[in-house]
Amino acid sequence: MKKSMHPRSRFTGYFLFVVLLFNAAYGQPQIPSFFFSEVHLFPVDSSFILYYSYRIPNSRLVFEKDGDSYNAGFRIAVEIIDSNQPTGEASSNFVTRQIKEKEIIAKNFEQTNDDDIYTEGMMEFKLTNGDYSLIPMITDLNSQREIKNNPITINSEENHKYLSPIIVNSDLIKCNAEEKSILANFEGNIPFSEEEYDLIIPLLDTSKNDLYTTIINNEDTVFNGMLDESFISSLGLEDCDGKIMLKNSNERVTRNFILKKISDKLYDGNLIIYILTDKTEKPIRIYTKQVEWYNKPFSLLKPEFALKMLKYIESDSVVDEMLSNKSSLYPSILFDYWKKYDPTPNSSFNQLMNEYYSRVDYAATNFSTITGKNGVDSDRGKIFIQFGKPKKIERTSNEYGKIVETWSYDNPDKSGQKKFIFIDERGTGEFSLMNG
Repeated sequence: MKKSMHPRSRFTGYFLFVVLLFNAAYGQPQIPSFFFSEVHLFPVDSSFILYYSYRIPNSRLVFEKDGDSYNAGFRIAVEIIDSNQPTGEASSNFVTRQIKEKEIIAKNFEQTNDDDIYTEGMMEFKLTNGDYSLIPMITDLNSQREIKNNPITINSEENHKYLSPIIVNSDLIKCNAEEKSILANFEGNIPFSEEEYDLIIPLLDTSKNDLYTTIINNEDTVFNGMLDESFISSLGLEDCDGKIMLKNSNERVTRNFILKKISDKLYDGNLIIYILTDKTEKPIRIYTKQVEWYNKPFSLLKPEFALKMLKYIESDSVVDEMLSNKSSLYPSILFDYWKKYDPTPNSSFNQLMNEYYSRVDYAATNFSTITGKNGVDSDRGKIFIQFGKPKKIERTSNEYGKIVETWSYDNPDKSGQKKFIFIDERGTGEFSLMNG
């Protein structure tokens, strides 16, 4: 069967359309990275092991329809050059290169657009001590588009003194009959999400039984004290069924201090980790990271707009009272409002808030009309924001040739279905609520 190009086959055009659409609705959006990558170094005598891991969301790739499925693929090339060697014809600073290709099959169209479905992989290099630059490049095999990331600077001598913190999922999974930790694999940052993450701080001095640490998130101190939970292991990374795991590498042994479920205390923003010998001394090491809400709804980028969108579930008086405060207070007012309805109050991430504003985004994208009406103000948009995705949508024509949509929902009390009927009176894509 002949393959057909996916409607989103030209990534650049599609992506610009989304950016312009949300820029018009909410203001300047955040532009996500095309792919995520991390570098971890582990010393071995006069050399070191370098692990390069990557993570690419389905939504960044070009898919082609092939029968009942959708296919995509990419090639990743990683080149390492010696930073201390001059470039030129007489003396090359090229050290080594690895190239891998991956094929991805999506079962349906929705999976091709899903930011939460990833393809992961890793490469392993053994290098002698020195200074290097690592240059990664991704080629989308369907579109032949090349994406080149900025070079990553590698200083092995500095790494022989201190190893960078490692972010892993709190939940272990089995790999080769052993339970192992999954590398978060988000540029070394902590995702702000409903998943929980641990912080591991490897120390080359295995005789040290505790480690004083201060962690600051957005100027708030979320941890200040002694880390005394640790394990001794020779750390490395491995690819196990498409997940990047911590493994015992049988190389240099480290004592690895662990702070479990640190993500529960964090909000998206800056994160600074101070390592001290004790609380009276100056930090011996400072690590700067980010807590990133990678799939943050666009509608949350403007707190004033986000507060106004509460009009579909709150009275005008409540919304007006919140908006009567200083605009600088809008973010905290918004989070305080949703905290009352947080299904997981012990963690910072609020699934209900995320779901609501994801619906707002969907309404803005899918229910805007050719007359210029914003999808969030349309009748279908309002119902979608309040009730979410219908269980069933039926589209028919009435006796006058007008298009009619019927949305069906299951009532939570199991008293039968709830239905909303919309009609496109003018043929402009603006459906008016007729019944429901």
